[in-house]
Amino acid sequence: MLPASNEHFPDRRGSGLYLRLHLGILPKVIKSKLPKVSQDPARLGDLAKSGKHHEPISLMGITKDQSMDWLRKLILIRCAEEKIGEEFGKAVIKCPCHLVIGQEAPAVGLADHIRPTDKVFGAHRSHAHYLALGGDLHQLMAEVLGKETGCSRGMGGSMHLYQPLVGFHGSVPIVGSTIPIAV
Repeated sequence: MLPASNEHFPDRRGSGLYLRLHLGILPKVIKSKLPKVSQDPARLGDLAKSGKHHEPISLMGITKDQSMDWLRKLILIRCAEEKIGEEFGKAVIKCPCHLVIGQEAPAVGLADHIRPTDKVFGAHRSHAHYLALGGDLHQLMAEVLGKETGCSRGMGGSMHLYQPLVGFHGSVPIVGSTIPIAV
């Protein structure tokens, strides 16, 4: 069992524990208990099968510019969500809002692999998808404030975003209702 304190991990920048766990202690302790790694590509159905293990996705070949673009989008989305949450808490924003705090990365990852001809549909937590695809931050804020300069002319609120110029063709508040449209 690992000690609760960080005294045995001299690197105080936060990576010492991580490096120690991933490069030292952890692999030696559990290596024999892990199933053999499959070289086959993972399929969605394989995720639920016990005994099937795949290596983590490789980040080799990702450029610094691409990484910085992802980081900028992640920070933009988090800051926008925090501001929306703050203003909603003060009752400045009147429409219902479902924030995506902590779930920014899937939207950014998805947006990086969308073709210009693809159409993206969202559900009730779509601020991140809208922004990651290149939707205008000012139009998003205007929309949740009910202003005509919003992406849905202030009539849709937080859960009815629309910006076809970036491939975002709408979001709806009913969970799962865009699946038939998107498929």
